[in-house]
Order: sequence, then structure tokens, then C-alpha cells
Amino acid sequence: MAGRSLRKQKQYKYLISRYVANKSAREIAEAEGVSHQAIEKHLNAAIKKVKKYLRDFSENRLSFG
Repeated sequence: MAGRSLRKQKQYKYLISRYVANKSAREIAEAEGVSHQAIEKHLNAAIKKVKKYLRDFSENRLSFG
């Protein structure tokens, strides 16, 4: 479980850095000391989760009026 929580924290941090702070994947990678491919992997996973959440939210909202 601890690994999953840490992964979620990283995804959240990278998502905020990318889309709120407008940093590039390379800038984030440099600051974190990891490859930009690792950042892209985390960002893609986070975006996939956000899309699923929004899709589920939309479907539930439409179902209940």
C-alpha cells in the first residue's frame, strides 16, 4: 500500500507542476532528478485516472438527474 500511496503523491505533484505551474516534463524531471520519460509515465497515468474519474462522475450525474 505504501508504494501505491507514494505513486499517487508523485502523480499529483507532477500533474500540478505540469498543468498549474506550467512546467515542462523536462523541467520537472530536472528538479526531481529523474528522466523526463519517468515524468511522462506518471503524468499519463494521472491523466488517465482524472479522465476516468470525470467520466464516472458524468455518468453518475446523468443517471441521477
